[in-house]
Parts: sequence; structure tokens; C-alpha cells
Amino acid sequence: MLATVADCERHLIVERVYANIAAAREGGARFGRPLSDPVVTADKLGS
Repeated sequence: MLATVADCERHLIVERVYANIAAAREGGARFGRPLSDPVVTADKLGS
């Protein structure tokens, strides 16, 4: 019985996390690794 309640709670947490991520993206937040600058990359590679 407790496992069922815990599983239900976990699904609710996941839903809230995804809803907050979607709201943050609509607000202009960016997630993930920043885009690399091709000039800096070429300089680091010695090209």
C-alpha cells in the first residue's frame, strides 16, 4: 500500500518538475550546455 502511494507521489513530483521547466523556458530561461563559439574552438584547436 505504501509503495503505491510513493509511486503516485513520485509521478506528481515529476509532473511538477516538467511544468516548472516549461514555465521557465517560456520565461526565457536556457538549459543545458552553452553554445560554443566557433572562433574560440578553432583557436583552441590551433587551426
